[in-house]
Amino acid sequence: MEQEIKKSIAVTDVLGCPRRLCYKTLNYEQLPPHIWTLRGRLGHRMIEEYIAHPRGFDEIFELVWAEEDGGSYVLRSKERIRKDVIRVFDNFMAWMGDRQPVFVEYPLSSQRGFHGRIDLIADDVLVDFKTGKKTNGKESKLQLAAYYLLCEENDVPVERGAIVFLGGDTYSVSEIQNLAEYKDEFLRMVFWAMAVREEAVITGKMVDARPSIRCVYCPYTYHCRGI
Repeated sequence: MEQEIKKSIAVTDVLGCPRRLCYKTLNYEQLPPHIWTLRGRLGHRMIEEYIAHPRGFDEIFELVWAEEDGGSYVLRSKERIRKDVIRVFDNFMAWMGDRQPVFVEYPLSSQRGFHGRIDLIADDVLVDFKTGKKTNGKESKLQLAAYYLLCEENDVPVERGAIVFLGGDTYSVSEIQNLAEYKDEFLRMVFWAMAVREEAVITGKMVDARPSIRCVYCPYTYHCRGI
């Protein structure tokens, strides 16, 4: 049976490794989530739950942990993940201060073929949280530009962007004043990702991988390595 091509691509898939996009499109088997992936996912969920219903760390952590279903590997990682997420959560609380969020993890779609979940908007600033200490600067700006496009298309007012890193001893912020500067480049990447995905469905061929530190925690890494 012919593989159906989904109409929309997630922002993170547009900006990620094209071979990973092929594997995902063709429903290849995945490895269990890497501990860094768990930290990021749980950190974002902690923030989302806190803003929706403010309460203590322990209560929220147990709630979001119960959502995980990664088998014994995930269960064994609980205490290590907990320590990492405490740091992320404390840094978020320090950054949050008196800011007034408009929404958290809000899903938006574009008629140009991509969709994404915005972390938070506060004081007309489009905010993207990173649970690590650092990340690729250009890629992060393109990601924020994608969210800016989504806001623009869905009549959500934002003026500028900020990337907030929560994984260090303290939080740090990188501000972007002109997100419109990166819009055209991101849209070119969307159209290219669509072509890559369509080619994978039609021919089953894998495009070249884009090696990076992300290969360490990619759920398809053993396919790339031929294991």
